[in-house]
Amino acid sequence: MAYPRNVRSLAAVLLLLGAGACSGAPATSAAFGEELFETCAPCHASNGGGNIDIGAPTIAGLPSWYVVTQLEKFQNGTRGKHPDDLAGLRMRPMAIFLEVGSPGRNEAVAEYIEGMERV
Repeated sequence: MAYPRNVRSLAAVLLLLGAGACSGAPATSAAFGEELFETCAPCHASNGGGNIDIGAPTIAGLPSWYVVTQLEKFQNGTRGKHPDDLAGLRMRPMAIFLEVGSPGRNEAVAEYIEGMERV
């Protein structure tokens, strides 16, 4: 039996929504980004203001494209490998850890950072 097109579309949407609800991930990219930022906060501070004592810069309000680009540079080894760059050497494993898991993690945390009030 063939179902009308709108019934098939509705069924597909409900299936996708149900799969998302079962995944355990937060419902929105912003919520997911906020959750991921918890791993950034020990160095960059909960407000994104950074920590000059350990070389962690202020990141609150940076454009998401810039944050994603920098995370990818740490992840692919373009940044964070020079022996004289202690802050970069600390950041690289954190960026690699962020990359592990579901796709879109860099983008989610970058969107959250972009939405933070600059300090």
